[in-house]
Amino acid sequence: MPEEGEGSEEPSSDTASEALRRALHNRRAKASGNSQEELTPEEQEELRRSAEKIRSSIVNPLANYKIPKFALPQMPQIGISSEVINRFMGTHGAYDQIAKPVFPAIHMQDAWTNNLGVINSDIIKRFGAPQLQAQSIIDQLAKNFDLGAINQYTKLAEQFRVQQTSWFKDIILNLDKLQTAFWPPNLRDIEGLGLDDVEAVVMLDGIGLYNVPRQSIAAALVRANSVQERREILGRRWKAISSDCRKAIKACESEALDTYVATAIAALDALDAGHTQAAQALVGSLTDALLIDYLGDKRYLYTPNKKTKNSDAYNEFGIRKFIALAPMWQAYQQFWARNGDVVPSTFNRNATAHTVNSRQFNRRNAAQGLLFVCGLITFLEELLQRRQA
Repeated sequence: MPEEGEGSEEPSSDTASEALRRALHNRRAKASGNSQEELTPEEQEELRRSAEKIRSSIVNPLANYKIPKFALPQMPQIGISSEVINRFMGTHGAYDQIAKPVFPAIHMQDAWTNNLGVINSDIIKRFGAPQLQAQSIIDQLAKNFDLGAINQYTKLAEQFRVQQTSWFKDIILNLDKLQTAFWPPNLRDIEGLGLDDVEAVVMLDGIGLYNVPRQSIAAALVRANSVQERREILGRRWKAISSDCRKAIKACESEALDTYVATAIAALDALDAGHTQAAQALVGSLTDALLIDYLGDKRYLYTPNKKTKNSDAYNEFGIRKFIALAPMWQAYQQFWARNGDVVPSTFNRNATAHTVNSRQFNRRNAAQGLLFVCGLITFLEELLQRRQA
């Protein structure tokens, strides 16, 4: 049998088989003469090599067999994230279970970042408004139920109702509770009210809607076609706005808010007496004091500055908290008198503190500022009352 040497070709499986047969034949021949005779070391090695060649030449019939893949059936996709479920099923009380789903705030356009001082609802109409579309399923439900026109379901709400009837009944006993959880009282009965409508007023135009003003004025502000129309409403209805703010904050009973309530009433007294500048100056100081006390250093996450270029941080707020705090974004738009910045024409805390220009100090801005601070005071009152309960 030829030896394997350097450069020699490896025997084929046929050659190896023949070698094995010859080795076995020789073994039987020798065994017939001497049953005790063993194979020589050379024969053992030759047999081992031959067996190895045969073994390696045998192809495993399953070697290239591919196990078929099976796709398990999937559950129907209804677009409800685990986060939304957890928010409904949380342990923070009925209010938070229903009213705490994340409310997506405005994702600012690049153009807005370069012109922070002029962002308002009119900009949305020019650029389009995809940012104003509520993203969570709960936000979609609130908008599509129309909160007052419940019989006019949209396709999304109908699909949700059909697919999750039992779950829906267990979590939300009736739509009245859902409606109550979403909106402050002055907004609940506004027909066809949508989340994007509220966003345009409170975030883009910086006009407060939390608990004040009364429903008729709030509806007019929501339905106005431009920021200018909204400001005209502030100018025409300032007396009613003042009355609504006074009534709302006088109902606050928490001792922790006494100083803020007293300061707001002083501002309202000044406005009613025709001392507009004094009223607005008090409102500017009150705005700062409230936010420092409530948010502390975190307020910089919600106001425009070098590190905060957009309002994404508002995404963490529930709907009620968003409505109460969103006017802060416009109230704190950057203004630097030393840089010769144009004085803002809408209420601006920085311009109120650092200018005495009539473009900033006027009755409309005083009313706008009062809507924000008085709404925020009532929001804090609700938080305190809930904690005490």
